[in-house]
Amino acid sequence: MGGSWSIDLADPALSWCAQRLNLAPAAAQTHLSAFLDQLAGEAARGLGIRLEDNRRGQFARRLQACVFYHWDRLHRAESLDLASVVARIRDGDANLVNDVVLAQAIECNDPRAAKIFDSDFMPAIRLQARRLSGPRGEELVENFVANLVLRESGQAPRIARYQGRTSLANWLRVVTVNYVTSEFRRRAAQPLVADTVAAPAAAETSGGDRQMCHELLSELVRAALDQLTVEDRLLIRLLVLDGVPQSQVARSLDIHSGNVTRRRQKISEAIWQGVQLGARQRGQDRAAKECLELVVAEGDRQLTESLALVLASGLRTSETDRN
Repeated sequence: MGGSWSIDLADPALSWCAQRLNLAPAAAQTHLSAFLDQLAGEAARGLGIRLEDNRRGQFARRLQACVFYHWDRLHRAESLDLASVVARIRDGDANLVNDVVLAQAIECNDPRAAKIFDSDFMPAIRLQARRLSGPRGEELVENFVANLVLRESGQAPRIARYQGRTSLANWLRVVTVNYVTSEFRRRAAQPLVADTVAAPAAAETSGGDRQMCHELLSELVRAALDQLTVEDRLLIRLLVLDGVPQSQVARSLDIHSGNVTRRRQKISEAIWQGVQLGARQRGQDRAAKECLELVVAEGDRQLTESLALVLASGLRTSETDRN
Protein backbone atom coordinates (compact mmCIF):
# COMPACT_ATOMS: atom_id res chain seq x y z
CA MET A 1 0.00 0.00 0.00
CA GLY A 2 1.48 3.30 -1.07
CA GLY A 3 1.69 6.28 1.25
CA SER A 4 0.94 6.68 4.96
CA TRP A 5 -2.84 6.64 4.96
CA SER A 6 -5.67 4.29 5.80
CA ILE A 7 -9.42 4.07 5.40
CA ASP A 8 -10.92 5.83 8.39
CA LEU A 9 -14.15 4.07 9.29
CA ALA A 10 -16.20 4.67 12.40
CA ASP A 11 -18.98 2.56 13.84
CA PRO A 12 -21.45 1.39 12.73
CA ALA A 13 -19.82 1.22 9.27
CA LEU A 14 -16.66 -0.39 10.66
CA SER A 15 -18.58 -3.05 12.57
CA TRP A 16 -20.75 -3.75 9.53
CA CYS A 17 -17.68 -4.25 7.30
CA ALA A 18 -15.74 -6.22 9.88
CA GLN A 19 -18.63 -8.63 10.31
CA ARG A 20 -18.93 -9.25 6.56
CA LEU A 21 -15.19 -9.63 6.16
CA ASN A 22 -15.08 -11.91 9.21
CA LEU A 23 -12.24 -9.86 10.65
CA ALA A 24 -11.58 -7.86 13.79
CA PRO A 25 -12.21 -4.11 13.32
CA ALA A 26 -8.52 -3.15 13.20
CA ALA A 27 -7.78 -5.93 10.71
CA ALA A 28 -10.79 -4.88 8.63
CA GLN A 29 -9.45 -1.32 8.42
CA THR A 30 -6.08 -2.58 7.17
CA HIS A 31 -7.64 -5.05 4.73
CA LEU A 32 -9.98 -2.46 3.23
CA SER A 33 -7.20 0.10 2.83
CA ALA A 34 -4.98 -2.36 0.99
CA PHE A 35 -7.84 -3.74 -1.11
CA LEU A 36 -9.07 -0.33 -2.27
CA ASP A 37 -5.53 0.89 -2.92
CA GLN A 38 -4.90 -2.15 -5.13
CA LEU A 39 -8.24 -1.66 -6.88
CA ALA A 40 -7.44 1.98 -7.62
CA GLY A 41 -4.00 1.05 -8.90
CA GLU A 42 -5.34 -1.61 -11.27
CA ALA A 43 -7.96 0.75 -12.68
CA ALA A 44 -5.44 3.56 -13.12
CA ARG A 45 -3.04 1.29 -15.01
CA GLY A 46 -5.86 0.12 -17.27
CA LEU A 47 -6.72 3.72 -18.07
CA GLY A 48 -3.10 4.70 -18.58
CA ILE A 49 -3.21 7.10 -15.61
CA ARG A 50 -0.23 7.55 -13.33
CA LEU A 51 -1.19 7.10 -9.69
CA GLU A 52 1.24 9.18 -7.64
CA ASP A 53 1.95 7.95 -4.11
CA ASN A 54 0.83 11.16 -2.43
CA ARG A 55 -2.60 10.85 -4.10
CA ARG A 56 -3.29 7.14 -3.69
CA GLY A 57 -5.37 7.77 -0.59
CA GLN A 58 -7.65 10.17 -2.47
CA PHE A 59 -8.39 7.55 -5.11
CA ALA A 60 -8.98 4.79 -2.57
CA ARG A 61 -11.34 6.90 -0.48
CA ARG A 62 -13.29 7.88 -3.60
CA LEU A 63 -13.62 4.20 -4.44
CA GLN A 64 -14.66 3.45 -0.87
CA ALA A 65 -17.77 5.61 -1.25
CA CYS A 66 -18.71 3.79 -4.45
CA VAL A 67 -18.00 0.27 -3.22
CA PHE A 68 -19.70 0.73 0.14
CA TYR A 69 -22.82 2.20 -1.48
CA HIS A 70 -23.22 -0.78 -3.80
CA TRP A 71 -22.21 -3.29 -1.15
CA ASP A 72 -24.98 -2.01 1.10
CA ARG A 73 -27.48 -1.83 -1.78
CA LEU A 74 -26.76 -5.34 -3.05
CA HIS A 75 -26.69 -6.78 0.46
CA ARG A 76 -30.35 -5.93 0.87
CA ALA A 77 -31.20 -8.46 -1.83
CA GLU A 78 -28.46 -11.07 -1.41
CA SER A 79 -25.36 -11.72 0.64
CA LEU A 80 -22.20 -10.95 -1.36
CA ASP A 81 -18.57 -10.82 -0.32
CA LEU A 82 -16.48 -7.77 -1.13
CA ALA A 83 -14.81 -9.31 -4.18
CA SER A 84 -18.20 -10.25 -5.67
CA VAL A 85 -19.52 -6.73 -5.14
CA VAL A 86 -16.52 -5.27 -6.94
CA ALA A 87 -16.97 -7.77 -9.78
CA ARG A 88 -20.59 -6.65 -10.15
CA ILE A 89 -19.78 -2.95 -10.39
CA ARG A 90 -16.70 -3.49 -12.54
CA ASP A 91 -18.07 -6.00 -15.03
CA GLY A 92 -21.60 -4.64 -15.50
CA ASP A 93 -22.93 -2.43 -18.28
CA ALA A 94 -20.51 0.26 -17.08
CA ASN A 95 -17.23 -0.19 -15.23
CA LEU A 96 -17.97 1.97 -12.20
CA VAL A 97 -14.50 1.37 -10.73
CA ASN A 98 -12.88 2.85 -13.83
CA ASP A 99 -15.41 5.69 -13.87
CA VAL A 100 -14.64 6.67 -10.27
CA VAL A 101 -10.88 6.51 -10.81
CA LEU A 102 -11.21 8.56 -13.99
CA ALA A 103 -13.33 11.18 -12.20
CA GLN A 104 -10.75 11.47 -9.44
CA ALA A 105 -7.96 11.78 -11.99
CA ILE A 106 -9.88 14.55 -13.78
CA GLU A 107 -10.24 16.35 -10.45
CA CYS A 108 -6.47 15.98 -9.98
CA ASN A 109 -5.86 17.53 -13.45
CA ASP A 110 -4.25 14.40 -14.86
CA PRO A 111 -3.52 15.07 -18.58
CA ARG A 112 -4.33 11.50 -19.63
CA ALA A 113 -7.70 11.68 -17.84
CA ALA A 114 -8.45 14.99 -19.57
CA LYS A 115 -7.84 13.37 -22.97
CA ILE A 116 -10.12 10.44 -22.11
CA PHE A 117 -12.83 12.83 -20.95
CA ASP A 118 -12.57 14.91 -24.11
CA SER A 119 -12.66 11.94 -26.49
CA ASP A 120 -15.08 9.60 -24.67
CA PHE A 121 -17.55 11.96 -22.98
CA MET A 122 -17.52 15.42 -24.56
CA PRO A 123 -19.15 14.36 -27.87
CA ALA A 124 -22.17 12.97 -26.00
CA ILE A 125 -22.37 16.07 -23.78
CA ARG A 126 -22.37 18.37 -26.82
CA LEU A 127 -24.96 16.23 -28.59
CA GLN A 128 -27.19 16.22 -25.52
CA ALA A 129 -27.04 20.00 -25.22
CA ARG A 130 -27.64 20.53 -28.93
CA ARG A 131 -30.69 18.26 -28.92
CA LEU A 132 -32.13 20.07 -25.95
CA SER A 133 -31.46 23.70 -26.84
CA GLY A 134 -29.82 23.94 -30.22
CA PRO A 135 -26.47 25.62 -30.94
CA ARG A 136 -26.85 27.94 -27.96
CA GLY A 137 -27.05 24.96 -25.62
CA GLU A 138 -23.83 23.53 -26.99
CA GLU A 139 -22.15 26.91 -26.50
CA LEU A 140 -23.32 27.02 -22.88
CA VAL A 141 -21.97 23.54 -22.22
CA GLU A 142 -18.48 24.56 -23.27
CA ASN A 143 -18.52 27.10 -20.43
CA PHE A 144 -20.14 24.63 -18.07
CA VAL A 145 -17.46 22.00 -18.62
CA ALA A 146 -14.90 24.42 -17.24
CA ASN A 147 -17.00 24.62 -14.07
CA LEU A 148 -17.21 20.85 -14.07
CA VAL A 149 -13.46 20.26 -13.93
CA LEU A 150 -11.89 23.47 -12.63
CA ARG A 151 -11.78 24.81 -9.08
CA GLU A 152 -13.29 28.20 -8.40
CA SER A 153 -12.68 30.29 -5.27
CA GLY A 154 -11.20 27.31 -3.48
CA GLN A 155 -14.31 25.18 -4.07
CA ALA A 156 -14.01 21.61 -5.32
CA PRO A 157 -15.00 21.22 -8.99
CA ARG A 158 -18.41 19.73 -9.74
CA ILE A 159 -16.80 16.45 -10.84
CA ALA A 160 -15.97 15.88 -7.15
CA ARG A 161 -19.66 15.13 -6.54
CA TYR A 162 -19.55 12.00 -8.66
CA GLN A 163 -19.40 8.98 -6.34
CA GLY A 164 -20.09 6.08 -8.69
CA ARG A 165 -23.73 5.36 -7.85
CA THR A 166 -24.45 5.34 -11.58
CA SER A 167 -22.16 5.42 -14.59
CA LEU A 168 -20.15 8.54 -15.25
CA ALA A 169 -21.89 8.86 -18.63
CA ASN A 170 -25.33 8.84 -16.98
CA TRP A 171 -24.22 11.30 -14.32
CA LEU A 172 -22.79 13.68 -16.91
CA ARG A 173 -26.00 13.48 -18.94
CA VAL A 174 -28.08 14.53 -15.95
CA VAL A 175 -25.66 17.30 -15.00
CA THR A 176 -25.69 18.60 -18.57
CA VAL A 177 -29.47 18.59 -18.85
CA ASN A 178 -29.87 20.23 -15.45
CA TYR A 179 -27.55 23.02 -16.43
CA VAL A 180 -28.94 23.67 -19.91
CA THR A 181 -32.61 23.52 -18.84
CA SER A 182 -31.96 25.88 -15.94
CA GLU A 183 -30.41 28.39 -18.36
CA PHE A 184 -33.37 28.15 -20.73
CA ARG A 185 -36.07 27.73 -18.14
CA ARG A 186 -37.24 31.31 -18.45
CA ARG A 187 -38.05 30.69 -22.11
CA ALA A 188 -39.89 27.41 -21.51
CA ALA A 189 -43.45 26.88 -20.33
CA GLN A 190 -44.22 27.78 -16.73
CA PRO A 191 -43.33 25.11 -14.18
CA LEU A 192 -45.89 23.24 -12.11
CA VAL A 193 -45.69 25.77 -9.26
CA ALA A 194 -43.79 29.04 -9.15
CA ASP A 195 -40.72 28.98 -6.96
CA THR A 196 -42.04 31.94 -4.98
CA VAL A 197 -45.06 30.02 -3.63
CA ALA A 198 -44.44 29.26 0.03
CA ALA A 199 -45.74 26.22 1.86
CA PRO A 200 -48.70 27.15 4.04
CA ALA A 201 -47.93 27.91 7.65
CA ALA A 202 -49.63 25.99 10.41
CA ALA A 203 -51.68 29.06 11.32
CA GLU A 204 -53.28 29.00 7.85
CA THR A 205 -54.49 25.42 8.02
CA SER A 206 -58.07 24.45 8.66
CA GLY A 207 -57.67 22.98 12.12
CA GLY A 208 -54.71 20.61 12.02
CA ASP A 209 -55.94 18.53 9.09
CA ARG A 210 -54.12 20.28 6.26
CA GLN A 211 -50.84 20.46 8.14
CA MET A 212 -51.09 16.80 9.12
CA CYS A 213 -51.79 15.84 5.50
CA HIS A 214 -48.89 17.95 4.27
CA GLU A 215 -46.47 16.23 6.67
CA LEU A 216 -47.76 12.72 5.93
CA LEU A 217 -47.93 13.02 2.14
CA SER A 218 -44.64 14.93 1.94
CA GLU A 219 -42.78 12.04 3.55
CA LEU A 220 -44.54 9.50 1.36
CA VAL A 221 -43.86 11.45 -1.85
CA ARG A 222 -40.18 11.94 -1.00
CA ALA A 223 -39.79 8.23 -0.26
CA ALA A 224 -41.48 7.32 -3.54
CA LEU A 225 -39.22 9.71 -5.50
CA ASP A 226 -36.14 8.17 -3.89
CA GLN A 227 -37.08 4.84 -5.49
CA LEU A 228 -37.02 6.25 -9.02
CA THR A 229 -34.01 5.77 -11.25
CA VAL A 230 -31.82 8.70 -12.26
CA GLU A 231 -33.29 8.55 -15.77
CA ASP A 232 -36.90 8.57 -14.54
CA ARG A 233 -36.27 11.51 -12.19
CA LEU A 234 -34.72 13.43 -15.06
CA LEU A 235 -37.59 12.67 -17.43
CA ILE A 236 -40.36 13.68 -15.04
CA ARG A 237 -38.47 16.81 -14.03
CA LEU A 238 -38.10 17.94 -17.64
CA LEU A 239 -41.77 17.32 -18.43
CA VAL A 240 -43.45 18.48 -15.22
CA LEU A 241 -41.19 21.08 -13.63
CA ASP A 242 -39.27 22.62 -16.50
CA GLY A 243 -42.17 22.44 -18.95
CA VAL A 244 -39.99 21.14 -21.79
CA PRO A 245 -42.22 19.99 -24.71
CA GLN A 246 -42.48 16.22 -25.03
CA SER A 247 -41.08 16.22 -28.57
CA GLN A 248 -38.03 18.15 -27.37
CA VAL A 249 -37.51 15.76 -24.46
CA ALA A 250 -37.70 12.84 -26.87
CA ARG A 251 -35.00 14.38 -29.08
CA SER A 252 -32.83 15.16 -26.09
CA LEU A 253 -33.00 11.62 -24.72
CA ASP A 254 -32.89 10.07 -28.22
CA ILE A 255 -36.12 8.12 -27.81
CA HIS A 256 -39.45 8.04 -29.66
CA SER A 257 -42.08 10.52 -28.51
CA GLY A 258 -44.52 7.68 -27.86
CA ASN A 259 -42.02 6.11 -25.48
CA VAL A 260 -41.92 9.38 -23.53
CA THR A 261 -45.68 9.15 -22.99
CA ARG A 262 -45.46 5.54 -21.82
CA ARG A 263 -42.53 6.26 -19.53
CA ARG A 264 -44.29 9.25 -18.01
CA GLN A 265 -47.35 7.11 -17.30
CA LYS A 266 -45.16 4.38 -15.82
CA ILE A 267 -43.30 6.85 -13.60
CA SER A 268 -46.54 8.43 -12.38
CA GLU A 269 -47.89 5.00 -11.53
CA ALA A 270 -44.65 4.14 -9.71
CA ILE A 271 -44.93 7.30 -7.58
CA TRP A 272 -48.59 6.57 -6.83
CA GLN A 273 -47.84 2.95 -5.88
CA GLY A 274 -44.90 4.10 -3.78
CA VAL A 275 -47.12 6.47 -1.82
CA GLN A 276 -49.70 3.71 -1.27
CA LEU A 277 -47.06 1.17 -0.22
CA GLY A 278 -45.44 3.65 2.15
CA ALA A 279 -48.79 4.44 3.76
CA ARG A 280 -49.56 0.75 4.13
CA GLN A 281 -46.18 0.03 5.73
CA ARG A 282 -46.81 2.83 8.22
CA GLY A 283 -50.30 1.58 8.99
CA GLN A 284 -51.70 4.89 7.73
CA ASP A 285 -53.72 3.76 4.71
CA ARG A 286 -56.91 5.47 5.84
CA ALA A 287 -55.21 8.76 6.73
CA ALA A 288 -53.33 8.86 3.42
CA LYS A 289 -56.52 8.12 1.47
CA GLU A 290 -58.39 10.92 3.21
CA CYS A 291 -55.51 13.32 2.59
CA LEU A 292 -55.36 12.42 -1.10
CA GLU A 293 -59.09 13.08 -1.32
CA LEU A 294 -58.41 16.62 -0.07
CA VAL A 295 -56.04 17.07 -2.99
CA VAL A 296 -57.90 15.24 -5.77
CA ALA A 297 -61.60 15.36 -4.90
CA GLU A 298 -61.90 18.56 -2.89
CA GLY A 299 -59.20 20.52 -4.72
CA ASP A 300 -57.58 21.94 -1.59
CA ARG A 301 -55.40 24.63 -3.20
CA GLN A 302 -52.99 25.24 -0.31
CA LEU A 303 -52.33 21.54 0.20
CA THR A 304 -51.93 20.98 -3.54
CA GLU A 305 -49.39 23.81 -3.79
CA SER A 306 -47.41 22.66 -0.79
CA LEU A 307 -47.23 19.10 -2.13
CA ALA A 308 -46.23 20.41 -5.55
CA LEU A 309 -43.32 22.15 -3.86
CA VAL A 310 -42.36 18.87 -2.22
CA LEU A 311 -42.41 17.19 -5.63
CA ALA A 312 -40.35 20.01 -7.11
CA SER A 313 -37.83 19.89 -4.28
CA GLY A 314 -37.53 16.12 -4.54
CA LEU A 315 -36.93 16.21 -8.27
CA ARG A 316 -34.49 19.11 -8.05
CA THR A 317 -32.51 17.26 -5.38
CA SER A 318 -30.71 15.78 -8.30
CA GLU A 319 -29.12 12.31 -8.21
CA THR A 320 -26.00 14.11 -9.25
CA ASP A 321 -25.68 15.67 -5.78
CA ARG A 322 -25.79 12.21 -4.17
CA ASN A 323 -23.71 10.25 -6.65
